Amino acid sequence: MAVKKAITALKKGAYLLKYGRRGKPKFCPFRLSNDESVLIWFSGKEEKHLKLNHVTRIMPGQRTQIFQRYPRPEKECQSFSLIYSNRTLDLICKDKDEAEVWFAGLKTLISRSHQRKSRTETRSEGVSSGTNSPRTYTRRSSPLSSPFGSTDSMQKDGTDPLRVRSPFDSPPKNGSDKSFSSVVYTVPPKGFFQADSASASMV
Repeated sequence: MAVKKAITALKKGAYLLKYGRRGKPKFCPFRLSNDESVLIWFSGKEEKHLKLNHVTRIMPGQRTQIFQRYPRPEKECQSFSLIYSNRTLDLICKDKDEAEVWFAGLKTLISRSHQRKSRTETRSEGVSSGTNSPRTYTRRSSPLSSPFGSTDSMQKDGTDPLRVRSPFDSPPKNGSDKSFSSVVYTVPPKGFFQADSASASMV
């Protein structure tokens, strides 16, 4: 049930701080498509899409090169990256609770899409192919494990090589958040969010 609630929250959408290859991070509206297969967001006036079956893994924390340009160590437990096609989608949520919801929902959906794609490829290959181990999918159970502490909504994998211990337990508090003062908000078209209560107030 907890995962279902997380997926429902993703469909309603939220403003997430998106790190890009150029320029400073900016808040963009993100939501999950109704068929649960595509992540949709607006950057400026342009609508962007990322098919979840193209994502090879979801990685907690701020480990990518793009994150390192504007590191926010106090936001470590609110951050994650989607890895796809030699690129990354690097995001920070407004708090740890929201990060857990997005991580749990996306982890489940990415794993599900990989399983579906793997079954499709198996059928297309026919019975002559005795193995079903696409390189991108064989490691899906490990990198998709949740790093955000111990919650009922997520399964823990003790062997997860990507688990980050200390940053997610008690992140340092920093009330200044100076770099957020210059962050730009992207305003989505009317009806982008499913719930009118979707808030853009992220600190």
